[in-house]
Amino acid sequence: MIHSSAQNVTRSGQSRGIWNSRADVFAVLVASFLLLKFERYAVQQLASLLMSGLVSYLTFIVLSKLSYDAVWNVHKIRLRTHRTLYSAVPAPMRPIILAGDQRKRAEMDLVHACIRVGKVYLRSIPGIPQAQDYYIVRVDCREDSSQEKHMNPIVMWDLSASIRDFYRFREILILEVQMKHKDAFVPALMTDLYSFTQSEVINDVLGKRREVLQAFLSAVQQEKVLGRTKAFRKFCQAF
Repeated sequence: MIHSSAQNVTRSGQSRGIWNSRADVFAVLVASFLLLKFERYAVQQLASLLMSGLVSYLTFIVLSKLSYDAVWNVHKIRLRTHRTLYSAVPAPMRPIILAGDQRKRAEMDLVHACIRVGKVYLRSIPGIPQAQDYYIVRVDCREDSSQEKHMNPIVMWDLSASIRDFYRFREILILEVQMKHKDAFVPALMTDLYSFTQSEVINDVLGKRREVLQAFLSAVQQEKVLGRTKAFRKFCQAF
C-alpha cells in the first residue's frame, strides 16, 4: 500500500515536470513568434521610412531640375530677345578716326556743311517703357559731290541722335549763347506739334518728326554764330 502511494507520487511529479517542460516550450515558441512578428513590423516600418525618404529626395531633385530648367529657359528667352532686338536695330554709328585725322575734321566748317536728318529706327531704353526713336544724322562737309565718292570720316560722317539729344543740344546751345553771343537767337524745337504728341509711332509720325528736326538744324546752321558754336560742333561730333 505504501509502495503504490509512492508510485503515485512519483507519477504525479513526472507529469508535472512534463507539463512544465511543455509550458516552457510553448512560451519559447510564443516569444519567438512575437519577436519574429515584431522584427517584421520593424523591417516594414524601416522600409516604409526609407521609401518615403527616397521618394521625397527624388521629388526634390525633380522639382529642383524643373525650376532650374524654367529659370534657364526664361534667361535664354531674354537673351534671345535682347540679341534679336539689338541685331535688328543698328547701333549708333561712331566713326573711327585716327589721331592725325581729328585735327582736319575739327577744322571743317559746319556752317556750309550739308547736314541731313535721315533714317529713323526705334530702340528700347532701360527704364523707359516706350521705345525711343533715333535719327541718323549725316554731316557732309565736302566742297563738291565729286570730292569723295565713298564714306570719309574726315569730311563726311554719320551720328545717331534721339529727341532727348536734340533737347539737350538746344539747352547747351542756349547756355553758350547767353554767355558768349547774347545777340544770337536760338530757334525753337517745335516738339509741341501733333506728330510729337502721338503715342502710336508709325511711319507718317516719324516722317513729320524728322521734318521738324531737320528744320531745327537748318535754322541753327543758317545763323552763322550758332553754326560755329562749341555746342553745335559737339552735337555734330566735329571736335
